Amino acid sequence: MNPWVIAFSLCALLLVGCGPKQESRLEAMPGEIVERVGDIAILRAETPAFDQLSENDCAAAWYLSQAILAGREISRDQIYPGQAAACRFLETMGANLDYGIIPSTVQPFRLFLKNLQIHDGFYNVRTGRKIPLGGFDDRGLTNLLFVAQANSGGKLGSLIEVNLMRTFIVDTLFNPAKDSLLFDWDSNAGRWTILPPGFYDGASPSEAQAFSGKYTANSRLTHRDGVIAEQVLRAGDEELASGLFADPLRRVIDNLEKGRPYFPAPLVPAADLLKEYLRTGVSSLYDSAAIIRRSASPPVDFILGFADTRLDPFGQKGLWTGLLFLEDEAQQVKIARLVQAWPELGAALPGGSESYQAASRIKAVQLLAASGVNGALCPDVYRDPPSSDAQSHRQSLIFTNILKVRAQVRAKYLESLFCMNPNDSLEAVISAPDLAFTRITIGEMPGLEPVIPSGFHRNGAVSIEEVIREVIRQAQIWWLAGDLKLAALGMLPVQANTETYRSLARQYLISLADFSSDRYDYAVLPLLGNYLLETGALVLEEVQGKTYCLSADSAVVRGKLAQLIHRLQPATVARDQQLMNEFVSKYGGSNPEGLSREVAQRLQAAAAFNQEAFLLPLVRARINPMGGLEEVFLDQARDFNHAMLIYSGLEPTKGK
Repeated sequence: MNPWVIAFSLCALLLVGCGPKQESRLEAMPGEIVERVGDIAILRAETPAFDQLSENDCAAAWYLSQAILAGREISRDQIYPGQAAACRFLETMGANLDYGIIPSTVQPFRLFLKNLQIHDGFYNVRTGRKIPLGGFDDRGLTNLLFVAQANSGGKLGSLIEVNLMRTFIVDTLFNPAKDSLLFDWDSNAGRWTILPPGFYDGASPSEAQAFSGKYTANSRLTHRDGVIAEQVLRAGDEELASGLFADPLRRVIDNLEKGRPYFPAPLVPAADLLKEYLRTGVSSLYDSAAIIRRSASPPVDFILGFADTRLDPFGQKGLWTGLLFLEDEAQQVKIARLVQAWPELGAALPGGSESYQAASRIKAVQLLAASGVNGALCPDVYRDPPSSDAQSHRQSLIFTNILKVRAQVRAKYLESLFCMNPNDSLEAVISAPDLAFTRITIGEMPGLEPVIPSGFHRNGAVSIEEVIREVIRQAQIWWLAGDLKLAALGMLPVQANTETYRSLARQYLISLADFSSDRYDYAVLPLLGNYLLETGALVLEEVQGKTYCLSADSAVVRGKLAQLIHRLQPATVARDQQLMNEFVSKYGGSNPEGLSREVAQRLQAAAAFNQEAFLLPLVRARINPMGGLEEVFLDQARDFNHAMLIYSGLEPTKGK
């Protein structure tokens, strides 16, 4: 019997009445978790800088946010062709399952949908592997399809279209044997064996690496009948042939046109260049726009284009990136002070050298909207790629509101597991945002790139030398974080000198736990933690047989860190593999007896998370019958899925 006939019969069992649509808002303050999706914590971010914007700046923010959303689906198809339509199909299903179904029946689907939206598709781009399906499978998809089709009034398409999409989802995306890896690195052979199909459709690694085309970041290579062809990503016009993603790119351009009268003056020429870049695909236009943007400091700023090259093993092809951010004036003042003082601080670093001079512009901003793989899983820092002809125009954006909410959540989380005493715990939570901002800023000051910028370029193949370089980098950051000069610069509260190392100690304690994580810092912090424990800089204490506390004398810790830097830095310069191997083997697995077990039990009891996704404010507007803006304001979604449905245009928007 046709499975669709069976599904229609099963549908009758699911139609058990219409419950009211849930409208309750899940309130959460910064520093609290809105919800959890597996081991990913959803944190609610706020953007207080929005309240300081003028009416024109608010209007600019609205049109820029619409431009970002207009290109929302581009990166999905770049990661894996066909994902955008499949994700839109499943999101439409999710918007039409509020009636006529048992809640427990739809829960696995909603969990799967949230996971899909967090990762912007069916793959975890950090690992290159498909996201887990959880309890949702092809049978569940079939059962829910007809309820969604009945509720949507045919918005999912005709029966034939629905069947085709179901077949694609089940056969291609649910099938663990079908394209299970986006990319793969053969460590034995020292070469790439699988390349992302959205960038290199059928081209072998050797062909992709040897190919030289007119368009680099904004193109896709295809292999047809033995010939490599370049497909440009551009809107085109009546004189210029359209390329891939022409329709969404035209919508992006249209919103840039509408927002132009409201843009801050420095952004107008940059926006004009970007429109031409999106129309023609000429990368030099993007570079010119970036140089203009970076030389100005407007209250509203943005990045639009194929700028994120992290997913390409060769670092050439760019994913669609849409970021809207607002200047954080208070934190920018701190950065300016640090830049001025950096020559003195850098020279004082243990093992310091001329290479520690400030090498990039750092901008403190509050992230307001994002699309692509930068959306839900936002990094603390986004490194705006340098222009091809002007390396000096490189810029690092520090998302201070993302940093704040993550730091507050982490501080409360660590305090609840391993507190010193009530006063110390409170001080740790209060100081956490300042400590995190200072640490991130100091990490950016020397212009030192992280050992593995993308986290997935090598698919887990990390060399000993890379680990040691990162150990040195982290040790330098924490050595500076204990300097009282930073308090004088306003980077840290005066009382935070001791709290800096208590916070550090808690992070070491967590990192020493024996649990899996794909985060790169878990390969580095245990080395530092065990080193400091053995040298007596950190002291473990057991209170009433159940809580591990850590004593940390900042002067002692700084001294031990200085010794470590002086010891290891020459080894990296001389490429002394023996010394580096000895350090890793000595401190890589020497956790104190019982500590890993104790920490792991506490992490499990506290539902520990390895990653965070962010629920950003929604830029909303009231539009009059003539199409003009009456008001632009921020709103908060009740949960992550609600926000994604609004982004998709599937949830009716409401006013204040």
